[in-house]
Order: sequence, then C-alpha cells, then structure tokens
Amino acid sequence: MPDVRNWLRAYAVMAMPHWVQWLQALSVPTIATVGVFLVWQQARIARAKVRHDLFDRRFAVFEAARTLLARVMAKGNATAEDVNRYSLGVIDAQFLLSREVQDYLFEIRRRVIALGTFGKALQEMPAGIEKETLARREAEELAWLAAQIDVLPEKFRPFLTLRA
Repeated sequence: MPDVRNWLRAYAVMAMPHWVQWLQALSVPTIATVGVFLVWQQARIARAKVRHDLFDRRFAVFEAARTLLARVMAKGNATAEDVNRYSLGVIDAQFLLSREVQDYLFEIRRRVIALGTFGKALQEMPAGIEKETLARREAEELAWLAAQIDVLPEKFRPFLTLRA
C-alpha cells in the first residue's frame, strides 16, 4: 500500500503544470523572506520606541533643571520645595546621562542652595564689609545661575537629539 501512495504522489507531481511546480518550490523561500523582513521591521520599531522612551525620560530631567532655573530668575531665589522638586526630577540622571551632566546638575543644586543661604544670612547681618562681601557672592551665584539658561540646552543637546 505505501508503494501505491508514493506512486500516486509522484504521478500527481508529474501531472501538475510546470508553473505550479515552480510556485510550490518558491513558496517556502518566499514565506521565509517575508518572515525575515517582518522580524527586521519589528526590530527597527522596537529600537525607535526605546530611543523615544529614553528621550522622554531625559527631557523630564532637562525640564526639571529648566524649571528650577526659571524660578530662580523670576524670584531671585528658590524655596526648599523648589529644590526638593528639582532633586526628585533629576535623580534619574545617573541612569540616563553622562557623569559630566550629572555633576553639572548637582552643581546647579549646590549653587541654588548657596544662593538661598546667602539671602537668609544677608537679611540677618548688620551693614558692613562682611555683608557687602556676602552680597557680592550672592550676586555671583545669581549671575552664574542666570548664565545656565543658555548653557543647559547645550549640555543636554547630545542626549536629546532624535536620530531617524
């Protein structure tokens, strides 16, 4: 019985037109090629999604720094709540950005805190040379922080550029 089946299959294949035999022969490689193409497209989409998600997380850190600097420029200082919000906003920088940018973000926080400390000390200090020196240091900190409005985008530019 098995010989009859094999003979019938062989006869059926011989009885088919050549173009059908070619289509059968090409179907497996064609399906494999389409499958490989779909996997490649899925990989491209996944990489793009990772880049966009990373961009969103990095931009949130940038936005926290920009917001703190804007508040300092608007009010001349920052509240403890502003500094806490900033600290929470930039905490992920250690996973998302270079060490240089992390250090820069910590420097901003250090200077904002120093600015607040100088402001409080100036209010309680009597007039004199020490008060003038402290006022000058406060002005220097404020000027440095004001300059960071232009520096901040340059520090973040390499991390916030989306490539196609």
